[in-house]
Amino acid sequence: MLFAALSVVIYHSTAWYDAGEPGHASPGVLFVFPYGKFGVELFFMISGFVIFMTLERTSNVYNFIVSRIARLYPAFVACLAATIGLILLSRKTRLGPNP
Repeated sequence: MLFAALSVVIYHSTAWYDAGEPGHASPGVLFVFPYGKFGVELFFMISGFVIFMTLERTSNVYNFIVSRIARLYPAFVACLAATIGLILLSRKTRLGPNP
């Protein structure tokens, strides 16, 4: 899962979308990592296996929901806190893409 997530992050950090033509390097970036777009598909395939493994270990729907929330919610809260912290540290008054 880490490989899939990192490949997507590297792809989005290096790809430049210019006039609808993805795949060009961003200004100041020495390389393009075009294979990161396959990280999303790999992530969903691995997630599908994990969900079915969790279904096999649980005895009812309630236990399945509790186990999924216990697994996903801490990461969600950590990412939310990191995002809010970065926004506050950057002191931007406007959120969104730069013009």
